[in-house]
Amino acid sequence: NLYGAALGTGASISDFGLRYGTNWTQHYNNFPDHASTYKGRILVEQHVYNRDQLPEKYRSGNHAVGINPFKRKVKRKDRKHEPPKQRYRLECIAICGSELPTFSSRNIHNIGGNSRMQLMVSWGRYSTISQSKPNNNGATEWFQHLDSIEEEYPHDVDQCPDVFVYLSKAEGNSVRPPCSFYRCSTKMLMERGFGYGPVWITLREDLSLDQLSEGIYPGSVLLQIGMGYPDEWEKYQAKWEQNLKHMTHRTPFQLRCHLFQARHLTATEADGTLDAYLAVSFSGLDPQPTEVQRETTDPTFYKTIVLDCALPTLHYAPLVFISVKDYSTDRCLGRFGVNLATDAIVSRVNSDGTKIRISPPLGPDEEEPDEKFPMPRWYDLMREEVGDTEGQVLASFELLAKTTPDQQLSDPTSLEPSTRPAVVDIVALGLRGLVPYQQMSIQLPYTKFVLPKTGGDTDTATTNRSKKPTPADPNYLQHIRMDVEIPEKPIFASPIHITVRDVRLGGFIEPVIGTGTIYLDDKIPWSPTFKKSTKFSQEWSLDDLNSAAAPLTANTDDAEPLSESPATEAGVSETKHDETIPTEISASADTPTIMEASTTITTTEAAVEAPTAQLEYLVKKQTPVEADTGAGVFGALLHVNKNELAGARKTKHRKKGLVSRLLGGDEEDDFSDLISGDDDYEEAEPEWRKDRPILKSELEETLPDSPFETYDLSLGSKVGTLLRDPDWRITGKFKGIVRVFRKDPITKEVLDDDQDDIDLMRLLKPQGYKIRLYVIRGVHLTPMDPGLMGAPGKSDPYLRIDLGKNQVFNDRENYIPDAVDVDLYKVIEMSTELPGDSQLKIDVVDYDDIGFSDDLIGTTIVDLEDRWFSRAWRKLGKDKRNETLGSMRFDVKPLELRRLFTKTSAQEQGQLECWVDILTPAEASTFPPDDVSLPPKLKAEVRVVVWKARDMVNMDTITNMNDLYIKCQMEDTEAQCTDIHWRAKGGKGSFNWRMKFDVELGHNTKVMRFPHLKIQAWDQDIIKWNDMIAEAGIDLGRYLRKCYHKRQAVKLFEGMGGISKVGGGSKKQAKANDPTKKGGLEIDEIVGQGMDGEEEDPLNPAAVPTPKEDKDKKLLQKRRAELNAREERERARQNKKKNKKKNIQDDGKKKAQCGYCWKALAGCWYCCCAGRGKEVEATGADTKEEQSKDLEDQDTEAFIQQFKEMTGWGDTDPKDSSWLYLYRFDHETGTNEYMGRICMSITIMPKSIADIQPAGFGRSEPNQHPYLSPPTGRLYFSLNPFIMGSQLCGPKICAQLTSCLICLGVLALAIFCQPALNALVFLFCNNF
Repeated sequence: NLYGAALGTGASISDFGLRYGTNWTQHYNNFPDHASTYKGRILVEQHVYNRDQLPEKYRSGNHAVGINPFKRKVKRKDRKHEPPKQRYRLECIAICGSELPTFSSRNIHNIGGNSRMQLMVSWGRYSTISQSKPNNNGATEWFQHLDSIEEEYPHDVDQCPDVFVYLSKAEGNSVRPPCSFYRCSTKMLMERGFGYGPVWITLREDLSLDQLSEGIYPGSVLLQIGMGYPDEWEKYQAKWEQNLKHMTHRTPFQLRCHLFQARHLTATEADGTLDAYLAVSFSGLDPQPTEVQRETTDPTFYKTIVLDCALPTLHYAPLVFISVKDYSTDRCLGRFGVNLATDAIVSRVNSDGTKIRISPPLGPDEEEPDEKFPMPRWYDLMREEVGDTEGQVLASFELLAKTTPDQQLSDPTSLEPSTRPAVVDIVALGLRGLVPYQQMSIQLPYTKFVLPKTGGDTDTATTNRSKKPTPADPNYLQHIRMDVEIPEKPIFASPIHITVRDVRLGGFIEPVIGTGTIYLDDKIPWSPTFKKSTKFSQEWSLDDLNSAAAPLTANTDDAEPLSESPATEAGVSETKHDETIPTEISASADTPTIMEASTTITTTEAAVEAPTAQLEYLVKKQTPVEADTGAGVFGALLHVNKNELAGARKTKHRKKGLVSRLLGGDEEDDFSDLISGDDDYEEAEPEWRKDRPILKSELEETLPDSPFETYDLSLGSKVGTLLRDPDWRITGKFKGIVRVFRKDPITKEVLDDDQDDIDLMRLLKPQGYKIRLYVIRGVHLTPMDPGLMGAPGKSDPYLRIDLGKNQVFNDRENYIPDAVDVDLYKVIEMSTELPGDSQLKIDVVDYDDIGFSDDLIGTTIVDLEDRWFSRAWRKLGKDKRNETLGSMRFDVKPLELRRLFTKTSAQEQGQLECWVDILTPAEASTFPPDDVSLPPKLKAEVRVVVWKARDMVNMDTITNMNDLYIKCQMEDTEAQCTDIHWRAKGGKGSFNWRMKFDVELGHNTKVMRFPHLKIQAWDQDIIKWNDMIAEAGIDLGRYLRKCYHKRQAVKLFEGMGGISKVGGGSKKQAKANDPTKKGGLEIDEIVGQGMDGEEEDPLNPAAVPTPKEDKDKKLLQKRRAELNAREERERARQNKKKNKKKNIQDDGKKKAQCGYCWKALAGCWYCCCAGRGKEVEATGADTKEEQSKDLEDQDTEAFIQQFKEMTGWGDTDPKDSSWLYLYRFDHETGTNEYMGRICMSITIMPKSIADIQPAGFGRSEPNQHPYLSPPTGRLYFSLNPFIMGSQLCGPKICAQLTSCLICLGVLALAIFCQPALNALVFLFCNNF
C-alpha cells in the first residue's frame, strides 16, 4: 500500500505545505506512516535465496549485484499471482463534531456566516461522503448513516489499505480540499467489528495542504464506524438503525461547569506571567468566558458556567471544550474536551431542590455525598495534539435533568471550599544566581510572597531589601510567618506566588526581575501526599555512602579508569541546571592561600586498599588509550601497562618482553630478567588518598536531598509574536525552607511546630568558615583550539575560582599547554561566611595568546550552604578524623567527579576530580591541609650508543651496498642521527656513535606518557630521497620510572655482551650470546617494525618509497634468502661448537671425579680390580693442568680482544650491549620480514650523575663512559684503482668493469697489432 501527500500539492497547491521550516508534502511522501492520502497498491513477490542458490541472472561472479531502478508499463493484473482475497464491508454513521474549524462562507445566500462542513470516509479507491451541514460556532450535527463500502481485499488484513476520515468545507456542490483527517488501520476496525459503539476521534491537520491557521484546533468528530464480513452485518443492521433514531431524541438539561483554578500555564508577557481567562464552548452556543485573572500563571477562578441545552443520549452528546486564553492577545494557549457520558455527574432535581444522582450510579454501600458540587480533577491542556503544551485546569461538570425546557433551577452555590487556620512558615535564606535585567546588574532586590484566597483577597509577606553579600546572591536571613486559611481539601489549595523586584533610582523604579511558584500540595499536614521533612535530621556515614550503588566504583585491573566520565555511558547525562552560573561578580572573600608543593610525597599514582567495609579503590597508573593526553609525535605509541598497579605493596611483576608487541611473531623467553639491578621498588601511597572513597559523579547525586528548597525564578514569554520572539528564561532561584503548620482554631496555638529540628539561630546568623578546595585532575576537557592537518584539537587549560563576587584564584600563568587531560593537584584555601557567599564556582578556562579573552571550557558550581547545613555531609568521613599530634587529618570527604557545563550548551564539557572541606576557624588552625602536590620533576639524560649493524638489507640493488646511518628519537626531543657509513658492504655497518637525549621525568610528563625510543635504519641517497630500511621502538617506561623513583643510573643491558670466560659469565650473558635466542630484542619486544604495516608507527614518512619493480623485489628476496641461510649456518656452527665444549667439559668432570675417588676412597671397584687406578689418577692430574692452561689462554684472549676493541679492530659485542632485530611487514605474504639488526647500548641517568660522568656527542671529547673507538670497515682512499672501484661500486660491478677493460684491451691489441700479426703469419707460412 502506497501513501503520501494529498493529490495536487505538487502543482496547483505548490505554495502549500511549508510550515515550521518543513516541506510537509515531501515529508508525507518520504514517511508514509505519517501520510494523509492513499496512493494505490503494488503487488510484490519476494524470495530469499542462499548465495549459492541465487539465480544466474542476479549473479556477478560469486556476489549478488543490485538491480537499477526501471520503468515498466503497467499491464493487466495477473490474478493467478494475487494473494487470497476476502470480501469486507465498511459501515459508518457520522454523528456530530465539536470544536471544528470555521471558515467564512463565500455563498451569496450565506454571507457573513460559516461554511458548511461535510465528512468523507475513504477506504482504498472507494469513498463515501456525508451531507454538508451548518457549522454553528464549531459544532456540526450530521446524524447520517453513510453509504456502505463493500470490496474485496487480501485475506491478510495487514495487507488491506488504511481507512481515512476527512473533514472539509463545502461550498454549493463543490468539495474543497480537506483541512484535517483521521487515519486508522483495517486490522483495528476488524478487531472492533460492528458491535463497537460510537467513539470520539481527534482529527489532525493535513499540513501538506495548510488549510488552517497556526493554533487552530483541527476538530473532534463522533463516529460509529465498524467493519466486518458481509454476513456479519445482517446481525447488527437493525441495532444500528435503532441507534440512529435515538440520536435525534433530545432531553432538556442544564450543564454546570465548575471551574476552580489553573496551574503551570504558558507565560505570554515579558514579566513571565499572563492575563488568563477560561472560555466554555458547547453544542454551538456562544463561548462563555470567566473573569480575567491578571499577572499570574496559576490563576484562581472559582466560577460556575451555566448552559441550558437539549441533548440526545449522552453517548451521542457533543463534547464540552474548555479553552485557556490570553486576554491581551486573545490567543488560545490550550484546551481540553470533556465527554459528558464519562466525566459528568448527571442528577435530577426534585421540587424541593434536592438532587438525586442518576449516573454514574452509586454503589450498594455508597451514600449520597453531601457536597455542593462534584469533586473536581485536574485536566491536561493541549493545542492540537495531546502533550503539545503545558498547563492544567481544575474543574468538574454536572448535568441537571429538567422536566421541561422552561423549568427554572436554583442558582449554583458558591464554589469556595471550607478552610481551616494554618501558618505558612518561610525561612528566607536568600536569592541565588540573579542575572542582569535589561543589561544592568542587580542593585537592591527584595521578594514578595502572595497567597491568593478563594474570595479574591490575598495574604502577602515581603522580605527586606538586601544586597549582601552580593546583589546577585543576596541573603535575607529572615523567618517569616503568615497566618492564612487553607482549604480542608488540599486539592483546592492555591500556590504561593513569588515576585522578585529590584529597587532602582532610590525606589522610583522597581521592575520585576523574576517570578516563581511554591505549590503546597505536599506541604499541608492533612494532605494525603504530605511528606514530612527529614533533611536536617538525616545523617549519613561513609558506610552509607559506599552502599549507594550508582555513583560508586571500585576499580580493579580490568575496570575502567576513574577519569572516564559516566556521560559516555548515558550519552548526555542529566544536566545540573540548578547550578546557575552567576554572571555578575561582586563582594567579599579573603585572598586564597595556595599550598606549596612538597617533595615528601613520591607519587599520586597509588591505590587505596581500604578495609572491607570501605570502598576498595585501585587506580590504574597509565592514561587510558581512549584518552587524548595531548602528546605529540608518538601518539600512536601510547604506553599502557595494564598489569602494573601502583600501591603500598611491591610491584613485583615481570612484563612479557621489554616493550609492547604491536606486530606478529612468536613469543620468546622473558627478556626483562637480563636487566641488572633490583627492579622492584615501592611507591608510597599518598596520605590524602588513604580511605578516601571515589565517586563517578557529583556528591549531590549520592547524598540525600539538599536541606534547603530552591524555586526557579523566570521572566519572558514562551510564545512569540510578529514583533517579538519567545524570550522565556530562568533568571535566578529563591532559596529557603517553606513549611505549613496547623493552627488550633480556638487557642490560635501553632501545632506541628516541632516537625523538624531546624536550628534557626545557626541559619539566620552568619558565621565565618575556612574553605579548602582540592582539585586533582581535569579529564576529557573539550578542545577549544582547532587541530592542524587533521590532528585532534587541544586546549591550554587553567583554573579560575570565584566565591561570591570575588575571584579568589586565577592560575592563568600556570596554564598547561596542548592537553585535554590535565593533572592539577592544587589546594586553594579561602574564607567565607555561611549563610553568605556560598556559590563556589570552578571555571576551567582555555588560555589564548591571540584574542581579547580566554575561552571558557566549562564550569561547575558547589553550593557550600547545602553541604554545611546538611548533617549527612558533615558526618561523612568524621570517623576517619585523626587528632593525634604529628599525624593530624581532617574528615575524609569523598573524591568527586564533577561535570563541567557552559550556558550555551547542555552538552558536558569535561569532568573535574576534586573535593571540598569546610572547617571552622578552630579546625582550620588545628588540621593542616592535605598535601596533594606532586613529587618534583627530575631532569635526566638518556644515552644511546649505536655500535654496529649486521645483515642489513641492501636498498641499492645495483651495487648491493648501503650508505647506512641510524636515526633515533624520543618524545619531546629532536631526532639525532649517526654519521653515515658510506658504501657499507655485506649488510655491515660500523658506527660507535653516542646520542644524548635530555628528558624530564615526572608525573605524566610527555616522556613518561610516551616513553618510547624510536630507532630507524636509513639508506642515504644523494640524487633522490633517502630510503628507510626498517624501524623499531623500545618502550623505556619501567626503566624511566625506576630512574625517577630511585634517582640512580639504569643500564638496560648491563652484563650483556663483552668477553666471556670458560666456566665464568652468567646465565644472562649466555642467553644474550645464544644465537638460537637471537641474542637480543625479539619481535615481541619491538614497537612498529613495519614500514607500511597495519600497525606501523605513524611517523613513517609517506614519501619514502620502497622498490616496486619486480626485478627489485626479486633481488631483495634473494638477498633476504641469502641472509637467512647464512644465519641458519651460523646457528648450526654455534650449536656444534657449544655441544663440543659441553662434551669436553663433561669428560673433564668424569675424569676429575674418578681421580678424586681414587685418592679419597683408595680407588673404586673398577680401578682396583682392573689395576688402572694410577692411570686414572694421572689422567685427573693432566685434566687439572689442561684446565689451568685453558684459563690462562682465555685470560690472554680476553686481553687481546680488549686491546682490539680499544684500537677499533675487535668484532665482539661491546660490554652492556644487545642486538635489536629489525623487521618489516610484508602485505603480500602477511609476514614480518627480517631486515637486519643493530647492536646498541642504552643508559638512563639523572642529570646530576650525567654531569659527574660527562660524555660527548658522537665520538667527540670527552670520549668516555664508555670509550668509543673509531669505526672499522669505512671507505678509505687508495691509489689502487681496483681497490677504490671495489669500495665505490662494489666488488661485483668492479669485477664486471675489469672484465670489460680486459676484453677492450685484447680487442685494441688485436686492432693495433694487425700488421705485425700479418707479417708473422706470412713468415710462418713461408717457412713451412
